[in-house]
Amino acid sequence: MDNRQWEELLKPALAHLGCEYWGSEKRQEGHRSILCIYIDKPGGVTVGDCAQVSRELSALLEVEGGMDLSYSLEVSSPGILRPLFTLSQYQQFIGQTVQVKFHDKWEERRQILGLLTAVGDNTLTIEADGNVYTLPFLNVAKGNLVIAEYSEAKHE
Repeated sequence: MDNRQWEELLKPALAHLGCEYWGSEKRQEGHRSILCIYIDKPGGVTVGDCAQVSRELSALLEVEGGMDLSYSLEVSSPGILRPLFTLSQYQQFIGQTVQVKFHDKWEERRQILGLLTAVGDNTLTIEADGNVYTLPFLNVAKGNLVIAEYSEAKHE
C-alpha cells in the first residue's frame, strides 16, 4: 500500500472520530523512525484526541496491513508553527508568514521566509527581502507557518 492509499484509508477513520487529516511526515530521531500523522478539528486538538486517534489508527493499520511497521506512530496537532502540505492549506494562510524549503535549489536558494501573498494552480507567491517570488509548488519539500515573534527571536 503506497502513501496515497493509506492516507485515503485514514481520512474516513479520522472523520468518524471528528478529526481532519492534515498531513503526515516520516522522520528520524536517533535510531527511531517515526511516522507523524497531523490531525486538526474545529476548536483545536486535545491530548485525548491524539491518544484516541493513535489507538484507532494503530488498530486500523495493523488490520489493513501494507504499512511499513518499522515506524513508530505519533499523532499530533499541527500546532502554532503548522506544517503545510497542500496548496489548499497554503490558500488558508494567505497574508501570513511562511517558510518554504526546496527539494532542489531555486534561484540559488534552499529556502525562503516571507509573506505568502497568493496561491496559484501550482505556485506560491511570497514577498521576501523586498522582492516578490513565484515559486513552483512541485519544488517545495517542506513548508510551515512562521509566527513573527518566533522568526525575530530565531534571527537575533
